[in-house]
Amino acid sequence: MTDQKLIEYIASCVKNGISRDAIEQELLRSGWNPADVAEGLNTACETTTPRETPPPVSISNNESDAGKVSAAFAGLSTRKKSVGIVIVAGIVFFVVVGGVAIGWSLSSGQKKDKSVLSSEGDGNEKEVPAVSQSDSDTPRANRQATKQDIEQYNEQCKSASLSSSLFSSPLSVDDFADYSFVGDTPIPEDVDMASNRYHLIFSYLQDKNRVYYYCQAIDGADPASFVVLSEGYATDKNNVYYSGQAIDGADPASFVVLSEGYATDKNNVYYLASAITGADLASFVVLSEGYATDKNNVYYVDSAITGADPASFVVLNDRYTKDKNNVYYWGQVITGADPASFVALGEIHATDTNHAYVGYQAITGADPASFVVLGGYYSADKNNAYYGYRAITGADPASFVALSGHYAKDKNNAYYLASAITGADPASFVVVGEGYTKDTKNVYFEHQTITGADPASFVVVGEGYAKDKNNVYYWGQVITGADPASFVALSESYAKDKNNCYGDGRIVEKAQCERVLEE
Repeated sequence: MTDQKLIEYIASCVKNGISRDAIEQELLRSGWNPADVAEGLNTACETTTPRETPPPVSISNNESDAGKVSAAFAGLSTRKKSVGIVIVAGIVFFVVVGGVAIGWSLSSGQKKDKSVLSSEGDGNEKEVPAVSQSDSDTPRANRQATKQDIEQYNEQCKSASLSSSLFSSPLSVDDFADYSFVGDTPIPEDVDMASNRYHLIFSYLQDKNRVYYYCQAIDGADPASFVVLSEGYATDKNNVYYSGQAIDGADPASFVVLSEGYATDKNNVYYLASAITGADLASFVVLSEGYATDKNNVYYVDSAITGADPASFVVLNDRYTKDKNNVYYWGQVITGADPASFVALGEIHATDTNHAYVGYQAITGADPASFVVLGGYYSADKNNAYYGYRAITGADPASFVALSGHYAKDKNNAYYLASAITGADPASFVVVGEGYTKDTKNVYFEHQTITGADPASFVVVGEGYAKDKNNVYYWGQVITGADPASFVALSESYAKDKNNCYGDGRIVEKAQCERVLEE
């Protein structure tokens, strides 16, 4: 059973606007078991829907960042440690400093989604070639701001809930012609981010006297010489900047952006806003997925991997790597793994001659010769079916198939995570979406039967809402009095019918739905 403190911690993250992917990434990187993380996320995240959600946060590993966000997550490195309060430092950091890590996520083009819940390989992963200097360090052309741009910029600053000390007065809309965006305005791929248009405040904006980033003027920045490079970096005649912060000691004249968040000047190698202590400039090479090497070390983001051999080090995927001596999962040695026979089967599964693995952990009793990944956290061998590192009691591996989300079935049962759903008919069991499933007899939310729901007419309408011919449901619970015929989902957990506006499944003022529709 998942640690209740972990569930409470994840729930607090969601309520404070941190994205599911960021929570998962940092918990896994801090040593939590992947199956426990997945179960905790599903228990906490999918039933926690804050009404006013700030932009999702992609948390950096940059230990030098104020607030030490990733260090706070690293405090969760074992299941015994408390998880209740670490979110506070992260939220304070993003409000006070200005969302450096979010800027990295946007400015780097939001690389492909790496969610382990939906992304698994279908065979051996190829070694990933080294990546050299970024496609272009040519300064990006400026774009004249429009009146609508400045209106949206002010609104985004307001929506980001910045305190009055950080955003004391909006920019003058009437003076929009005085402002221009420096470089390309990043357009986020994330749907929620795009719909809320938060990307403008992660652009560099300037007038004749100041340069702005995340609703704040950058102290000392020179508008006349200010240029945006790439990967979140910018320079002027005096400084180098990363997401609006001056990089201490960086030399603008020799500064070159590489890739994966790395850069160099004549003196140092940098990851995001920090110099990497001890990195050898002459031999430094960026690999991929946040890894790099020099003649002495292997690096994962801004830290050297203790004992890793740079000459034989290869990246298998964004999580698994190996050298002649060891196999690593996000830079952590997998004890007992055999590098010579180790094969990554996807983002979180792998095998060698002796074991099958999920994350950094060997699956007890699994047979590597017959082990296959079925999808998400599900896998099987000739003897058992598994969810994460746990064998699923009574499951039939020969007929076991993974469905979408966290559901599976075999000839005898349907499953949610590692547990059979009582009474479900596997022959007719289908995933409807957003945690809802059904068969010919019943409708289910996660592992619970929704009493009285009609499977024949049951449909998901979005934002956690669903309906059948008789009722409307929010995360599996009936909304008393809601009208199914006229009920539609909007966004931000809002919905409406002919009589009422609903937020988080409760009746709220109709003006709130009108606001959502206007946006």
